[in-house]
Amino acid sequence: MLAIIAFTSDEISRVMVLGFVAGLAGLALIGWGLVRRDQSPAIAVTGWWPAYLALLLPVTWAIVLNLNQVAADVYHKQGDLYDRASRYMDSVAAYQRAVSLSPSQDYYALFVGRSLLELAKRAPAGVPVLSPAQYEEASNSLSRQQMARMTREDFLNVSLVALLRARALRPLNTDHYANLARLNRYWGDSGDPARLEVASRYYAQATKLSPATAHLYSEWALTELARRDVASAREKSQKSIALDPKFAPGQVIAGDVEMFAGGPKDAWKFHSAALDLNALALNDSRFEARINSYLNANMGQTLTDRYSRLAQSLPDNTQVRTVYAFLLSRTGRPAEASQQYKAIIVSDPSNWMAYRNLALNYLELADLPQAIQYMENALRLAPDDQKPQIQATVNDMRRRASPG
Repeated sequence: MLAIIAFTSDEISRVMVLGFVAGLAGLALIGWGLVRRDQSPAIAVTGWWPAYLALLLPVTWAIVLNLNQVAADVYHKQGDLYDRASRYMDSVAAYQRAVSLSPSQDYYALFVGRSLLELAKRAPAGVPVLSPAQYEEASNSLSRQQMARMTREDFLNVSLVALLRARALRPLNTDHYANLARLNRYWGDSGDPARLEVASRYYAQATKLSPATAHLYSEWALTELARRDVASAREKSQKSIALDPKFAPGQVIAGDVEMFAGGPKDAWKFHSAALDLNALALNDSRFEARINSYLNANMGQTLTDRYSRLAQSLPDNTQVRTVYAFLLSRTGRPAEASQQYKAIIVSDPSNWMAYRNLALNYLELADLPQAIQYMENALRLAPDDQKPQIQATVNDMRRRASPG
């Protein structure tokens, strides 16, 4: 499907321009014929025809420009499809083609920068292969071969150029400052702490332009927390909640700030409020860190009871039930956790993680035959990138089960 779209968008401007030019040329010939029918040749050439030609050329040029915009939009939609499929090299190429067709549109450059940032998150660290003099050209055009050789630092620098270009085209657009803030925050978290201060300044500019946008203050709070400015992080997280108390991520981030500043008991007020709004609000990259903090503070029962109520109120939500089972296992109740994993398998027989977790629970209960059976089911259903690790676990279980 994507290959077909790529072919269509690559040809669209040429085909449409040729069609329109041919049509206008036909109209010109018709006009010429009409003029010649009623006037002498001398009058036709020196009278109506120059005016007709003067009208024809700017109209043709306007159509060509409009067709470039149409083609750019096609490339933008193509890039969005690639983004959704996590094919960021392809999306960068599509967005850069859109920029080349319509360089005055800021959002095409913005999407180039965003996709480059996603590539930076997946790229290896190392010595940059691009020189600073190449960043501008790279922001306009990159081949897959070039991107395959680039390091994280390369992608971050080229992304910065693209995002700065987008801001220059439309300096009052909040999105440009927000994306520059996110880029610098990731850069700071990845090993250049000075970038966190830059990110904070961009968030200040973004919230000045859009002072009622709750999620910007939440993101800013995390940046301030990374800078170890707890007072500022609290101020920003509370501002986010004041603007939108029903914004679940804002409640989560406020809880994370309190977890760092005051501890789990202070954090629970906000994390509990987040779960009231969204039962999966805590299911993100910081989930296990939060769970460990609560368990270390002897709040495991509080957390488990809360997810028990959520699982009862949302019996068909396998993600909530998975968290509940995980907490049962972590709080020393593997038999009860096993019952939850079995319920998940009944509702979703293809859930390989439920089989794996159930096997690990049986291993904790010293029931190796059951553990092996369920881990083999997990092996059969797991995606290819997970199979080697599960196969190694199965092999280890079999060795432990064999006599001698």
